[in-house]
Amino acid sequence: MQQLLAAKEQDETLRERLTSTSKTAIWRLLLYIVAVGTNVVESLWDAMKADVDEEIDAQKPHRLKWYRDKALAFMYNMTLPEDSDTYDTTGMTDDQIDSRKIVKFAAVEEMNNLVIIKVAKGDDQREPLDDTEDSPEFTLFKAYMQEIKDAGVRLSFVNQAGDAFSCALTVLYDPVLLESEVRAAVRKAIKSYIRGLPFNGEYTNMALIDAVQAVSGVKIAELASATADEAVISVQDVPQYGYYNITDDAITVNAQPYAQ
Repeated sequence: MQQLLAAKEQDETLRERLTSTSKTAIWRLLLYIVAVGTNVVESLWDAMKADVDEEIDAQKPHRLKWYRDKALAFMYNMTLPEDSDTYDTTGMTDDQIDSRKIVKFAAVEEMNNLVIIKVAKGDDQREPLDDTEDSPEFTLFKAYMQEIKDAGVRLSFVNQAGDAFSCALTVLYDPVLLESEVRAAVRKAIKSYIRGLPFNGEYTNMALIDAVQAVSGVKIAELASATADEAVISVQDVPQYGYYNITDDAITVNAQPYAQ
């Protein structure tokens, strides 16, 4: 509307004749109608462009993120409509839908002309999909991914228990605290850091020590060793199965009172 008013002011004839300041002046109402019509046309063009872009994207080979999103969208023991990669959930409640979406974690990589899909289920405790006669979760998941993948794409799947993580470290702590409580707090901080890593995320020795240093009462922390499936982690690591498993027994804490 402001552009139309500015254009009117630039025309000498219109500027001299269209002088009414009333909001209901005919010329102002006509400008308003033109402005609204122009806005509607622009909105329609934007909507059409979005539809065209979506159609073009649908014709392209899918990116790795698409495979990850589709892995998370897998619904156990449900069929797909013919020629579709999206489930028909008509009539299903949110709880019913969520109960069938058993893949809670997924990561996708490409290596040696293979699209590698890592998956796990669970919430606080990650674990592999079942693959038994009574509960063929992994078998049905693979069949689903093979059905929806792009033609010519070779898939490889990773569905294993997490890498066994272990570490040993020395901590110097405030001598006014109980050693047993310091040990327990350090173990809790380590487990929290390891379990809080993103699925297929990067672990670093530095971040582990930072987590321990943040424990109340810890003055100094020094990492002696860290391993994943018995392989030494020198600086950083990405779990080959997407996540780590860690237990109290896998954490060795040499706690000593801090003496200045």
